[in-house]
Amino acid sequence: MVEYKQFKIVFDTALERDLLKILEEEKIEQYQIFPGLKGSWEKEKKHLNTHVWPGTDSVLVLIVEKNIAERLLEKYKRLKNEMDYYITFKIIVQPVDVYVP
Repeated sequence: MVEYKQFKIVFDTALERDLLKILEEEKIEQYQIFPGLKGSWEKEKKHLNTHVWPGTDSVLVLIVEKNIAERLLEKYKRLKNEMDYYITFKIIVQPVDVYVP
């Protein structure tokens, strides 16, 4: 039986090209991006696409086999560690109990 993992990556929309490049390298064509999200992390830190803090975040969602998930996670962690500034880039990986493609 094949094991699957679900990725949810919450990211500043400015990172989209870099995240998709990694998917292209792994030849992954099936994913969803939910754009234009607004969020809040702390009482004083709200990301609301205003003139003070322009832009929004997005969420990338995909389901892949476990071995591919491990490679993706390493590449995304490397990208995150190489960044020399802080923007939204959170990675969540969860097991998938049932997946019917």
